[in-house]
Amino acid sequence: MDKVTGWLWILCFAGIVGLPPSPLFISEFLLLKALIEKNHFIIVAIFLILLTIIIYGMGKTVINMSFGNIKIDNAECSNSIKDKYMALKKMDPSLYTSQIIIITISLIMGIYIPPFLNTLIKNAVSGL
Repeated sequence: MDKVTGWLWILCFAGIVGLPPSPLFISEFLLLKALIEKNHFIIVAIFLILLTIIIYGMGKTVINMSFGNIKIDNAECSNSIKDKYMALKKMDPSLYTSQIIIITISLIMGIYIPPFLNTLIKNAVSGL
């Protein structure tokens, strides 16, 4: 994996686990706030411990996937496998455009929700 793909994968990881400014952070925060207001401290502790374990496990895997070295044993690999690996390392930068756009939109939505979308969400909730 090249460096751009690695960093995009790290940003996606941050969004998946709900680190700020990910939209998932807001839901985790509001869940914890509601549990604390209702004095469910044991559930809060269990939630935070499990969330920490999940973030650690996923983070360790994602970082190894993003920046770890792939070991290619010369004795076991044919030249065609090495050639395919080298071709995969040389990706066209235009392939990153859609990923960068989606990550940027997700981060912006975690910080600022446009008024028309906020109204749409409120109307959807009030219909339930």
